[in-house]
Amino acid sequence: MQASDEGLTIEAFPGERVLIAKGLPHGIWMLVGPPGVGKSTFCKQFIADGLRAGKNAVYVSTEEPPDSIREYIQHPDINKVRIIDCYSWRDGGNPNHEYVANPSNLNDVNILLEKSRSGLAQFRYVMDSISSLAISAGLSPVQKFLQISIARLRTVKATGFCVVEKGAQDEKFMNYLRFAFDGVIEMDFNENGSNLERTIRIFSMRGVKHETTKRSFSIGDNGLTIEAR
Repeated sequence: MQASDEGLTIEAFPGERVLIAKGLPHGIWMLVGPPGVGKSTFCKQFIADGLRAGKNAVYVSTEEPPDSIREYIQHPDINKVRIIDCYSWRDGGNPNHEYVANPSNLNDVNILLEKSRSGLAQFRYVMDSISSLAISAGLSPVQKFLQISIARLRTVKATGFCVVEKGAQDEKFMNYLRFAFDGVIEMDFNENGSNLERTIRIFSMRGVKHETTKRSFSIGDNGLTIEAR
């Protein structure tokens, strides 16, 4: 699952080589953590590493405008990233590209998702975030949307992450999400003396041998760097 590009190690996801024993199988996982811990950075790095490995991508964004995502990724093949814009409606829309004018209507999101993934297979996928869609559309519609979209993504062997804000949903909905996805990666803050330490761990992941202990990570110019003991 790893390749080399200009001396960089390309991983299936940030931290793969220290968190799991073998390559990542195809699947869709939940990425959960509190605000500001680095979930969106994780997702954009996941897409950028995929481009370096020659992978197309579909990115559903409710948290930031498409230009911000492209600026962070900064790759010559950025046109391989098909961004579904569920953000720009907040600013009155963007006349320069297609966007979801009403994210509470998940049928519109699904239509653009199907359009964006048309002709693609084994691509990388991000939804950032489920929590925003749940606030707009409600929990039951989001459950139905996830059932359909995850099943379709699995049929074309996509690999990806859907972001959830820790504490934003009730435990019943979180239990549903843990069941719906192929695994869960948790990011968090831990107190380390007077400092807040960022940590990451695999809570569960079907089909691979992995550790479950927390690893410290930092965020720098090159994205997430996870401690390798």
